Parts: sequence; C-alpha cells; structure tokens
Amino acid sequence: MNKVLIAVLKNKKDLEILLKEKWYRIPKKYAPKREYDIIAFYQPAKFKGNGKRIKYYGVVRSKRLCKRKELINDGIDPEKIYYKVTFLRIVQLEHPIINENKLRISFKYTNFGKLYSSKNLGELFDIPDIEGKIEGVLKALKLDYKREYIVKTKESKIYRLDFCVFINDVKIDIECDGEKWHALKQQKMIDNKRDHDLEKMGFKVLRLKEKEIIKGDGVSLISLMIKKI
Repeated sequence: MNKVLIAVLKNKKDLEILLKEKWYRIPKKYAPKREYDIIAFYQPAKFKGNGKRIKYYGVVRSKRLCKRKELINDGIDPEKIYYKVTFLRIVQLEHPIINENKLRISFKYTNFGKLYSSKNLGELFDIPDIEGKIEGVLKALKLDYKREYIVKTKESKIYRLDFCVFINDVKIDIECDGEKWHALKQQKMIDNKRDHDLEKMGFKVLRLKEKEIIKGDGVSLISLMIKKI
C-alpha cells in the first residue's frame, strides 16, 4: 500500500502555493525519517469553515534540500534548510476527513486505503475516542466543565486542558492520555512539568490512561477525586 504522510498546512498562503505551484516545505530539523509516496494535508482551525480537516493530498514527485530564501523571499531566517517536496498532482478528497476528536496533529503516517475510507481522524489513525467517552461521563455526572480550557501561567506559558471541571472553588484538570504519545519518555517529562505548573496555580490534576478510559475505570477515578474535594 502507498505510504501516506499527514502534514499540516500552517496558513492559507501555504495552501495557495500547494494548489498553484504544487510544492510544500518541511524544515529539515523536523523532517520525518520514514519514506512516503503521498502527503495528505491537515488544515487547522484557522482555516475556519474549511478547518479541522484533511481535504487534499499530493502524489510526491521529488524532494530536495534548499534554503528558505530560495522558497520564500520574506527575509525571515533566509538560511534555514528545508525539504522542498514537489508533486505530480494535487487531489481533493471526495469527502474530507474531519477532526471530530479534537486530536493534536503533527507528522503522522497512514496508508492510502485508510485515507480514502476514513470519515474522521480517529478512524484514520485507529485512535479510540477517549475524550468523547470522558465527556459522556462528565455529562452523566452533571458536572460543570469546559473542554479545551486554556490556562496561562505567570511566565506566559500556555496550557490547553482536555477538560477543566469546576466544583465549588476547585478546578480539576482531567487529561486523557493516549498510550502511544504519553508513553514516550520525553512526553512524560513534559507532562510532569506541566502538571507541576498547574498544581502551583491551584489546579488538581487527574491523568487518565487510554486503557483506564476504555475499560471504564476512568469513571471510578473521577468519582473518587470528586469525593476527596
């Protein structure tokens, strides 16, 4: 099966370049190591009505290294090295793949069969909707909560909470940790720092693992934390 890389279009200018000039740039520093034949492009929320979805893919023609100033003459970091990926053609999917699960997208891989058959990103990446399950629990418990709650620290660090539950004067950060991502050593360090910062601000942090949520153990852990408040 054709190997498909999922990449992100940062803005409408990048989409315009893709459709008109048929190329895309990837910083060498962050370039994926595995090979790919196709790149499918995720359009984030800033695309508004056309955001939070994969709408186009390109069949790769070639890749080469070049400096930013060769690609975009904007004076910003002109010596930065990129891979310039050119395409034989750009194709619009019959049905866009929607980010219903509010997944955070970076470079990911899939195959062409899944690209054409998936209705949402959860299906595309075989990711269970663990956040949807927890939201169902919070609704059933009739708790006051906000999803994707933004917190800013004194140091101007921005954190996005999966769920913030409000009980009296207490704020609980409930995080739904997918097995593949949050099991990584580097991510664990980031999570620990984040939790420490939030706890200093008065938040209580509850991390629920994917297995706990799927088995239903997450309900018990949420109830237990509520009882302690």
